[in-house]
Amino acid sequence: MVMTILVSICALLLLVLLGVLLYRAARTFDANPNHTFVVQSQGEIVGALREPATLWDPKMSVLRDKDAPDITYPARKAQTGEFFTRALVNRRTGRISLTVNTCTPKPFRSMTLDRHQLEITANVVFRLDIERIHISSQLENFGATFANRIENLFDNEITSCNDEDIRGQQTRIEQAVTQALREIEDESKGDSMLNGMPLGIKIYEANFSFKEIDTMAEAQAAQAGPDGRPIGPIWIDQQHIDKLADTLANRDPVVRESVMRMIELQTRQNIVEMLCKSGGLVAFTAKELGLNDLMSEVKEERGGVNRMSSSPDVANGVDASETVQTGVEAEIESDLGASREPVERDYYGRPIPKQ
Repeated sequence: MVMTILVSICALLLLVLLGVLLYRAARTFDANPNHTFVVQSQGEIVGALREPATLWDPKMSVLRDKDAPDITYPARKAQTGEFFTRALVNRRTGRISLTVNTCTPKPFRSMTLDRHQLEITANVVFRLDIERIHISSQLENFGATFANRIENLFDNEITSCNDEDIRGQQTRIEQAVTQALREIEDESKGDSMLNGMPLGIKIYEANFSFKEIDTMAEAQAAQAGPDGRPIGPIWIDQQHIDKLADTLANRDPVVRESVMRMIELQTRQNIVEMLCKSGGLVAFTAKELGLNDLMSEVKEERGGVNRMSSSPDVANGVDASETVQTGVEAEIESDLGASREPVERDYYGRPIPKQ
């Protein structure tokens, strides 16, 4: 009887020990400097694990599965340049990465102070701050908030510079954005949040690359007809006309005159090309093509040679060929009249010269 009781007690102890071992195995988390686990107690986040630990208190649990935080950010593959979304949380185990990462939003456009459009590719090197990881864990859309903040800060800096100054001030812009991101994160201690909502991260550096966008080519492509040519007598839309007006506002009069002359000649060329598409014979004068002033300069230089101007007879409505023909007929008639012989005429009534 006693033996049976002892065996039962031993079996019970073994079961309890096995249960404890299983409980410990299920509640032990191997946290280290590279990854951690966020712990909650009765729905409240109490902190993150810094080293391997066992949660003996049944009220405490790790955020995982459906309770796991959604911490993702946009990134780009170095080999292919492909953009993708990377997650810092393993939802099945609840493990959160603490390694250094690079957030790279998709390229966005920014307009400089002198209205030049640039395509910006920005990169921000960061890592989650274990001291404030509860902030990142409670954000519903960490990646979108972070990407929008990066775009906004770079855009604010770029729009305050002319396009020719961007390359020379690139380092200053990168430092300004880095400092702005750090100041937003530092405000979490004072809880002022004047510059934005902290994300619970550490910022190491921000950098960017850029290239200028050929907006004129895009405008031409947008207004192109079926054959790929732009529609209309001029290739500049309302936006580019506004840009041109701003550009010429404080320019030298000679520069403004030269630019307007180029636009006029381009417009005339476009009109001529459109009219020539009809396939018929189209005649243009030097004045219509805007070349009359140029030919006047040539006339002055060459002493009147290659003068492209209408003769007085043409201006009066008489064709030049008719004027020449009339002169020949008068000479023939004068010769025939001098000989007082009958004048022979052709079918059209013109005098026939003697052979």
